[in-house]
Amino acid sequence: MPSFFAALAAKNGEQAIARMATYKSLAGPVHLEIVTKPDIVNIHILGNSLGVELPRFTIMTEQLLLISLLRVGTGKLIKPISVGSKYPYGDQIDAVMGIRPQQLADNCIQFQVTDLQRAFISANNSMWAFLQPGLDQQKLAIEHNQSLLATVQALLLKKIPSGSFSIDEIATSLNLSKRTLQRHLSTLSTTFNDEVQIARRTLVVPLMKDQSLNLIEISYLLGYSDPESFSRAFKKWFHQSPSVYRQQSLGMFKN
Repeated sequence: MPSFFAALAAKNGEQAIARMATYKSLAGPVHLEIVTKPDIVNIHILGNSLGVELPRFTIMTEQLLLISLLRVGTGKLIKPISVGSKYPYGDQIDAVMGIRPQQLADNCIQFQVTDLQRAFISANNSMWAFLQPGLDQQKLAIEHNQSLLATVQALLLKKIPSGSFSIDEIATSLNLSKRTLQRHLSTLSTTFNDEVQIARRTLVVPLMKDQSLNLIEISYLLGYSDPESFSRAFKKWFHQSPSVYRQQSLGMFKN
C-alpha cells in the first residue's frame, strides 16, 4: 500500500501514524482517530460508511498493521500497551501482538509515546517527496467522490418520503445528466439503485419507531409500490420480517 510505504519513510512512529491516518482512505473505508495524551497515544479504528460496523477481520488487520509498521520502522519489537475491539480475539493472536487483547466497546490500540518517538531506520525524505504528490492527488479524488455520494444520499433522504426520487430528478438536482450520474456512480463501484436501498435502510428505523404509522404506510413512505416488496427488502436488511422486528423492538423504542 502506498500509504504504508509513505508511513515507513517517516522520521518516527508519531509521524508515521499521522501519515497513515491522513491517507487511510486510499486503502479502504477505514478512519484512524488519534488521541494523544502525555504518556500514551490511543488510536481508534472507525468505519467511514453510513453507520456500517467494520468487520472483525478488518479491525484486527488494522491493529496488526500498526504494530508491524512500528516494528519494521524502528527495527525494535514494539508492543502496544492495550488492544481492544468489539469482537472476541483468538488465543493465537497474543503471541503476535505481545499482549492479550480485550473485548471492549471500542476498536482501539494504545502505544507509549516514548515508543512512537523512536527514530525510524527506514526514514527516507526522498521517498516521501516522491510519494506525497501522488497520494495527495488520490486523496482529493476520493474526497470528491465521497462528497458526491454524501450529496446523493442527502437528496434521497429528503426526496424518498415525497415519492419524487427518480434518477432523473436526483441528476437534475445535481446539475448532471442521468448518464453522467450513472457513470460517476459506476466509477465508485455503486449504482443508483444501491444508493436508494442504502437511503431506505437509513430511513426505515426512525419510521419504525413512529407507532402512529402502520407497516403499509411505512412501505409507501419508503417509495415501495407494494408492502410485499418492502417486506422482502426489510428481511434482507435485518434478517426478520418488519412485523417481528417491530414487535421485538417496541419496548426498546418506548425506552
